[in-house]
Amino acid sequence: MRWRHELPHEVNETVNHLVRLAHPHKEAFVLGRHIRTNQLWCALAEVHTELKSTQARLAQAEEELIKVKSSLRRTGEHLIES
Repeated sequence: MRWRHELPHEVNETVNHLVRLAHPHKEAFVLGRHIRTNQLWCALAEVHTELKSTQARLAQAEEELIKVKSSLRRTGEHLIES
């Protein structure tokens, strides 16, 4: 693993995180011929799952923000009319 020592600390931490993400799938990825490549594919799948979840939460937060803005706009218009 000497090549990892040449990486910037932040990148090395990211690589370690990806390796940990793939660990739950170890029983599957060790069955293939190219274990390290399989491990990376598993990590990529985990990252994709996290990304989809994050995107869904962001979309929900954006919808809530639009509702709050709309409510504040209506409240402001009501105050101006009063």
